[in-house]
Amino acid sequence: TVKVTVGDRVRCQDGVWFNDNSIAFYLRWFMEENTPLLEPQFHSSTHFFSKLTENGGMNHRNVRRWTRRVDLFRKSLVTIPIEYSKHWSLIIVANLDMIVGGEFEPGIYVIDPLGLHQPTFVTNIREYLEAEWNANDFTNWRACPIDLANLPVHYPQATLQNNGDDCGVYTGVVYLTKAISVGRLKPASSFFMSKEDAAEVRFKKPRRHRMLSTRHGIVRIRREIYDLMTKLATEFHSAGHVYRNTVKVYAKEAEADGALETVAHQLAAAVAKLEQVEARKNYMKGD
Repeated sequence: TVKVTVGDRVRCQDGVWFNDNSIAFYLRWFMEENTPLLEPQFHSSTHFFSKLTENGGMNHRNVRRWTRRVDLFRKSLVTIPIEYSKHWSLIIVANLDMIVGGEFEPGIYVIDPLGLHQPTFVTNIREYLEAEWNANDFTNWRACPIDLANLPVHYPQATLQNNGDDCGVYTGVVYLTKAISVGRLKPASSFFMSKEDAAEVRFKKPRRHRMLSTRHGIVRIRREIYDLMTKLATEFHSAGHVYRNTVKVYAKEAEADGALETVAHQLAAAVAKLEQVEARKNYMKGD
């Protein structure tokens, strides 16, 4: 269940940093609204990577239970959203179900709309996959058929954001849901748009994408997610039900007070700006 608060709705406003709960909310809604996927996939929590690297380096034990009922090596797509120093990027591990051969080569795809995240993140994921293989009982193989420690890494030429606020929308909404829809990735795939296109995808309904200018597209996506949260909050309180038993949108009584929501937005915007300044300082220091 994803619980959405007033603060999460405020985060959908233009110029405010998009948080983990907003990403989790839209991902869950997108998965509910789409027809069953043709290819088996696994989409990790927005907290997965921070837990994996909580004590410095890779700590498989921290997340072992998260996939105890999941065989990642039978998945066409494993998505891992990463938040570090108030910046979002996305790692996609593709085609693990073809480690013994197939049309698509297993590999890691890194999508970072500002190019800020560290190469050590890829190392962490490679080490995690090795640990995950060794922790499972694969009766047919004593050793993994491929070298997970050197799993190919691809840095697709993706549309870059032009500010410090929209990384969560790019990675956690646009590219994540596009990858889910595509199901299979390969280095030369037209799935990734070039920077020269300077265009982005808006959604109105799942699986229906249309090209718009980058800023207009992102602003509209934010607004549509805000409207979706509001709609589900209204339905939840009027009908007294939980949306498909997976998404809860809590509309507190105080939300009725427009002045309070305005103040909440101003505070969230101020906090977001401070977070951006702090993030820039950390990157300048090389943290």
